[in-house]
Order: sequence, then C-alpha cells, then structure tokens
Amino acid sequence: MNIRDKKDDVLFMSTGLFEHLSDAESYVFSHVAFFACQKEGRFKGNFKQTTRAICNKVGYSANTVRKALEDLIDKKFLSVVKEEEPTLKYNYIDKVAHKLTIGEADYAVKYANSMATMLKESVTKQKKVTVPRDMTFFKVNVGKLHRDTNTVVDKKEKNLSKHFHKTLILHGYLYNQTSWNKKRNRDNVSRGVAFLSAAMQWSQNTVRRVINTLKDIGAVGYSYATKTVTFTFVSVINAIKNTSNKLRTKLCNSDKEPITAAAPNKVFKIDVENLTPSQGAQNLKEWQERDN
Repeated sequence: MNIRDKKDDVLFMSTGLFEHLSDAESYVFSHVAFFACQKEGRFKGNFKQTTRAICNKVGYSANTVRKALEDLIDKKFLSVVKEEEPTLKYNYIDKVAHKLTIGEADYAVKYANSMATMLKESVTKQKKVTVPRDMTFFKVNVGKLHRDTNTVVDKKEKNLSKHFHKTLILHGYLYNQTSWNKKRNRDNVSRGVAFLSAAMQWSQNTVRRVINTLKDIGAVGYSYATKTVTFTFVSVINAIKNTSNKLRTKLCNSDKEPITAAAPNKVFKIDVENLTPSQGAQNLKEWQERDN
C-alpha cells in the first residue's frame, strides 16, 4: 500500500478570515470548511474527524484545537451536527469524533459558498471564475508542520510555534500574489508593513519578524524603502532549517546577507582587543543598529 506524502498538504485561507478569527481558529476553520462546504458527494455538508486527526493536519496541540473549536462554535462559524445513535457494534470513532457543519455567521457562510464554488470550478475546469473578487483564497502549505519535516521551531517553544504558523500564512499570501502578478507580466509584489499588519491582524513588528524569517530560509527576497517592502521573488518552501533563533524586527535591503544560525559570527564578530576608543564606539553603534 502506498502511503500518501503529507508534506504537500495545504489549507485554503483568505485575508478576510483574520478580521474575525485568530491564527489557530483560522487554521482549524479552514480545515473543517474544506469538507463541510461540499454539500454534494460523500461529505454532504458535514465534517467528522477526531481531535488527533485535526491536530495532525493543522500542527497544533490537542488543547489548542479543542479551544479553537469551542471558540468557532461560540462565534457561529461552526455548528454541531446532531446525529442519531449509530447501530454499528463498533462505533468508537463516532463517539469521539467532532461532527460539525458551517455555522450561521455571515463571513463563514460567504467563505463556505465561495470555497464550494472554487472547488467545483477546479474539478469541471471552468474558465469563468464566479468566486467574488473580495474573496481571494491562497494556499497555506500546512504539510511543512509535520514532525518529520525540518522546521524552524522547536515544538516545545509555544511562541516560536506560533511564529512558524504565521510564517506559513504570510508565505502563502505572498506566493499567491506573486503568481497573480506574473500572469499579468508584473515583476514584483509591493506591500506596506502597515497594510500587511491590517490584513493579517498582526502587529507591525510581528510582520517584520515573519518577513525576515522568510528571507532567512530563502523563501523570499525583498528590498525595503519608504515603509514599503518590494518582494523581488517568492519561492516554494522545500525545507525550513538553519534559521536564526533570534527574531529580528528590522527590515533591510536584500543585498545585505541575512543573519542565520549557520553563520552568526560573520555578522556579529568584533575584534575588541585591538580597537581604539573611536573604533569601539563605532562598532557598538553598528551592533545596536543590527540588533534593532
């Protein structure tokens, strides 16, 4: 039996999702909605999976997934499906699985309808796209969260885990925008830090840290001027490794080498034994500028 490679698994998200949901809720809702939006076929508008199955997909802990599901139900993005008691003798999965469908929230309904339309058009290969223009989906490569993948984070570090989830979200958004521009013969994608902050509902410092992480792993190249980031390229993430342990909030032009775990001394090494006072002051100033 062939085992499917899960490293290429993706979720479909939209920027409008983050106006209503947190990152964890967005990951969980995107996963559930993919199945629950398909009212035709074997899913019939319902979703049924265990907590562990959802964890394996979205890369969060069981407690985080349970909390996200509770919040999504409270926000009416999801609702519980009440089924009749199964007549099968062995029904353990039915007892522990989450049985969900799309809730009554306006954006949840709009998201699910647009997702169903997109999936139907992708199967029938229709050229006319009827998905609303304000509902732009982009792929988040959630497969990079699997344990056997070289990742930028230690799973024990919650803050870094959150950062890694954000990194995949922003990469998916930028990759989608770059592909869109290439079809229209546009070379680059330019976005302001304030724009990305509003779209993702993150602080501007968080946006800068995520951009620098993407640069460190070779997923993007960028130049920065007048509060605008111009992304010169956005490539597919093959493996995420050799990334700096320190998250940096300062953006710089792409001609400066990123600070990586593989060669940190190349940036920070200072020969303090043979410095004059003026040279020491200058090096201290440069050190502080790099650290900001």
